[in-house]
Amino acid sequence: MGDRSVLVRVGGVGVCGSDVLRFGRGKAYHYPLVLGHEFSAVVEEAPEGSRFSPGDRAAVFPLLPDPADPMTQIGEYAVSSGYDYYGSRRDGAMAEFLHVPEANLVPVARDVPLVHAAMVEPAAVALHAMLKFQLPAHATALVIGAGPIGALAAQWLRILGASEVYVADVDERKRAVMDGLGFPVTDASAGDTVDAVRELTGGRGVDCAVEASGLPATLVQAITAAAPLGQVVLLGDISGDLTLPTRPGLLRSPP
Repeated sequence: MGDRSVLVRVGGVGVCGSDVLRFGRGKAYHYPLVLGHEFSAVVEEAPEGSRFSPGDRAAVFPLLPDPADPMTQIGEYAVSSGYDYYGSRRDGAMAEFLHVPEANLVPVARDVPLVHAAMVEPAAVALHAMLKFQLPAHATALVIGAGPIGALAAQWLRILGASEVYVADVDERKRAVMDGLGFPVTDASAGDTVDAVRELTGGRGVDCAVEASGLPATLVQAITAAAPLGQVVLLGDISGDLTLPTRPGLLRSPP
């Protein structure tokens, strides 16, 4: 960790969908592996002159960039090569203590529960994606997939100024959660999501569409549901080959 290493006691750890793939489907880089990349911690020991002191709370950025990589040098850590990562390429936070570079610690207020602070990483993933949009005034948006990241994306869109955010999912429990948060929800198992969204928007479609399910079919739906000059963000990890159909009505064509 270098000379600015901070020893932390792990406070809270999230279980990501990627963790399920690692422990249940053989998708890890290597075994054995200690999982855990969504986590918060309490500082135990800090180097001299650190901005952190023992007892301070922090969320942890789990990616360890290679400082020599050109992408690292322009701040694009996630698209660099040769980076390291807690709970993936190295042992992670489902442990009692970890050494973490000081630069990877994000201060957290003392009144924030550590379990809540562990959600900073997935919340940041969703925010990073939603900031790719250039939201027009009174923007409408659609999020396909109401898992944790999709749910966070919908909330960020609302915070960033979207006037209406529609959410589609096949899971009744997830729809109930989003309905409880005040989002108009569509049962993606009961009918065509694109038809439902066009009906809600007077046939226009949405200004911003988010694919958060990871399915080729839902990415096609996101593209098709976008209005003229609409924007689409691929947030899900697409599982399978993608084919864009050209039959009339499925993808818009010029008149």
